[in-house]
Amino acid sequence: MANHKGTIIATILVGLLGAAVALFIHYDGNNENDVAGTTTQASESNEGTKDKEGNNPSPSIYISEVFVTPIDTAIPTVFYSEVTNTGTGEAIDFEIRIDFGESTPEVCEVLSSSSNSRTDVFKSPLKIFNIKKLERKESIYVVCNVNLPYFKSINIGGGNISHEKSLTYEKYKEQKIEAPIGFYETLWRFLLGGLLAIFLFGILRFVFP
Repeated sequence: MANHKGTIIATILVGLLGAAVALFIHYDGNNENDVAGTTTQASESNEGTKDKEGNNPSPSIYISEVFVTPIDTAIPTVFYSEVTNTGTGEAIDFEIRIDFGESTPEVCEVLSSSSNSRTDVFKSPLKIFNIKKLERKESIYVVCNVNLPYFKSINIGGGNISHEKSLTYEKYKEQKIEAPIGFYETLWRFLLGGLLAIFLFGILRFVFP
């Protein structure tokens, strides 16, 4: 009888662990998203180069992270942006265009995990970074020092990218305000809470009959 109870308890615990892992994967794995407020516009179609199987691998570019020092300080403000390719092919010959507007950029560094960093010194508020290649599942990072905690817009397009991305400073500020929990996330949490209650009740019933 004791062995039977132990087997049932172990089964319940495995089920509980599986439910928790599934929920974690559901939320943590959903990282193919732009920063909230980013707009997407279809660009001219590009057939690209087919692989040996006849498929047409294509990049999927996301503005996955943007950060600007929230207050103006005596030292230069930090601007940071991460652009990620989560598609099935490499992104080739595209542009990252950053308009700093009223801010004056002093120096920028562009780096990725597959290439050496490149540093540019300039004073123009509009900077265009020409990216020769961004491999799939890799990111490219743009880090700049500017005199004001502000940028006007970020735009990504050109090359073999099928959808151009754009983010304005106004939309960036809006996404810094914490968004309310969505309906589906609330439903998932409710279901997980119910499963936890059922599992715990079942364990208590077998441990304390």
